[in-house]
Amino acid sequence: VGKSTFIETFGLEYLKNHTKSKLAVLAIDPSSPINGGSILGDKTRMAELSVHDRAFIRPSPGGGTLGGVARNSREALLILEAGGYNTIFVETIGVGQSESLVSTLVDVLLMIQMPNMGDDLQGMKRGVLDLANIIVINKSDGHLVEAAKRAKLEHEFALNLKTNGSWKVPVLLASSINNQGISEIWKHVDLFIEEQKVSGNFSKNRKTQVRSWLKEELGIQIQSIVERNKKFQPLFLQAEEKVEKKAMIPSLAAKELIESQLFR
Repeated sequence: VGKSTFIETFGLEYLKNHTKSKLAVLAIDPSSPINGGSILGDKTRMAELSVHDRAFIRPSPGGGTLGGVARNSREALLILEAGGYNTIFVETIGVGQSESLVSTLVDVLLMIQMPNMGDDLQGMKRGVLDLANIIVINKSDGHLVEAAKRAKLEHEFALNLKTNGSWKVPVLLASSINNQGISEIWKHVDLFIEEQKVSGNFSKNRKTQVRSWLKEELGIQIQSIVERNKKFQPLFLQAEEKVEKKAMIPSLAAKELIESQLFR
């Protein structure tokens, strides 16, 4: 959908209007499920923004983490905030049904679409569509102008079938290469944050995100402790054998492991 071009144009607009602020971009790149490698090429696609003296771009490998972001994305955000970056963009691997974890990291979730994707009626992005605060139809230029208008109407119709509190999710048209509609998107970002702060949802959302982070880390670290336990490996191999021979389903095998002498 042209995420990198959009982020560069969007970021440059921010820096132009906030001359004393700094901007950071945390770009999550997909990792190969075969060898674990990542290209990390997002920075090269933001040539002008990457050399701006008040901007910092950090490509990070997804590392196979589900949800469109990397496991350490939250820590990276804290470091960037501590470094004085007033606004931080988190670019996910790509938007799909399961890639909605980013909503537990950010204050505003901006979903980028493009004309003629065919996802509008199929509902392929239903999961993240329900969480989006602002929807942007990018590449609304050239021969795609009419298609972009149709996509806008289709998304607006879909949004009429759901509620998102007091905030009415806007569907906006934009052209990153022509810098059209960018200032209008920033206007809605500011309006959304203001509405959230007035309603008290802004601080409430931040607290919910921290609790979610704690639960996620607890699960990861408990699993790590268990796997490092010398008694665990033979028990796990036994459980694997039972599952492979269809003598037990994985859920029951996992329960048996939890109830084993390992945890007593």
